[in-house]
Amino acid sequence: MLLSGIFQVDSILAQSPYLSDMTPLIVKCLELKDGESCINAVKRLENAQRHAASQGKYSCQTHLLGLEADLIMTILNEDRLKSAKFILQEIGKLCNEI
Repeated sequence: MLLSGIFQVDSILAQSPYLSDMTPLIVKCLELKDGESCINAVKRLENAQRHAASQGKYSCQTHLLGLEADLIMTILNEDRLKSAKFILQEIGKLCNEI
């Protein structure tokens, strides 16, 4: 898979218990444009961004919200793979302690 192979989504998201189980959903959403995976990933990202906010990790929260937006746009048949790749890299830096 392009996204998981190049950007190692597993290792990026595995650093956080709130994000680690989302990898398959995010990859399936972005690469296969699977609507059900997108919706489930958005729901889980919503919980993660609320948790980040409760810990005062506002940069992490903002990037999680950005990824949510990319997944929603994917549901609407917009190509957001490039944007999501960048955001995932930033999430790996900013959200490893939530």
